[in-house]
Amino acid sequence: MEKLSDSNVKIFVSHRIDKDSYVLRNEIFYPIRSGAVFDTREQSELPGDDTGDNICEKNKTMCELTTMYWAWKNVEADYYGLCHYRRYMNFTGRKYEEDKWGSVCKSKLNDETVHEMKLDDVEQIKKYIQRYDYIYCDWDVSKAGFKNIYEQFGGAEKQLNVKDLDVTIDVCKEKYPSMSKYIEEYLQGTTFYPCLMFVMKKNIFDDMCKWMFDILFEVEKRIDVSDYTVEEKRIIGHIAERLLGIYITYSTFPA
Repeated sequence: MEKLSDSNVKIFVSHRIDKDSYVLRNEIFYPIRSGAVFDTREQSELPGDDTGDNICEKNKTMCELTTMYWAWKNVEADYYGLCHYRRYMNFTGRKYEEDKWGSVCKSKLNDETVHEMKLDDVEQIKKYIQRYDYIYCDWDVSKAGFKNIYEQFGGAEKQLNVKDLDVTIDVCKEKYPSMSKYIEEYLQGTTFYPCLMFVMKKNIFDDMCKWMFDILFEVEKRIDVSDYTVEEKRIIGHIAERLLGIYITYSTFPA
């Protein structure tokens, strides 16, 4: 196994451009403004996802995917991760009480809670990550009263259009027919991998991005969001959460 100090782990933290939020800084967590091309502030201390090879202008429909794409195309690392300015993984090794959405809630993110959750312990995080090819969050949707993930998509609080998920399923099966059984297995199950939060080895991250963006760019052509509300237009980001689950299901139980 490689030495911890030699392992280049980058977990990209997607920050909103309309909120001044707590910024976690160390050699692992890489804060970045998501949708930076729309940032009207005079200046910001955080780098944006609008440099190099990027899809920053798609942020209103793709959400944190613009950060993920930017990381994929512009940064070299051994492990790539994604989280959010108000959502981080638990690296303590301890179990905490979760709410019905599978989250461990804290009243505020600050130096104290960062230390409590060991987000400042670089060596422990690296040691944990290096045990696995990839790590992710999971949540059982039945705890919120849903029969399966397909039902949860259409019945979630944000009231997403399930027809857009149907389009995605069609695109997946057209482009990657060998994955059809994994699509059905995942969507008819109850284990959801939410919020596009993960850490993956470089080769897995690269493979997933090629697959996911190939599908998403085609889905983008086939759905009409012109009459959607601001929240509904975030549909591609919500679809990508389900694609992550399909990819994990495929990767965990390959043919």
